[in-house]
Amino acid sequence: MEILGIVEIHVGKGTYVSDLSFESVANSISGMLYFENSNIDYLYEVREMIEVRNAGLAAERADEKDIDKIQKAKEDPEAAMEAMKKHIHISKESAKKTLFGKSSL
Repeated sequence: MEILGIVEIHVGKGTYVSDLSFESVANSISGMLYFENSNIDYLYEVREMIEVRNAGLAAERADEKDIDKIQKAKEDPEAAMEAMKKHIHISKESAKKTLFGKSSL
């Protein structure tokens, strides 16, 4: 993963996820698909790393409007769950289209 630019290894300090840009992620995935007989599990692992980083950035950059949305979700968990189900459905369909070149939408 270091060769693909996904992580940085610092001797004596540990391994850290690189500051991921769109270009570095695209290059990493492209290289992975070219050089390895990758499988869907590996692609999901890469996606998870990206999403964790993205969630961290969202938390760091949240403004009052974002925090208000979270408060409303806490007050109406059923509506928040419905919104989450829609998000999950869109994500799954997006992954199908990206990974398999088609969509079932």
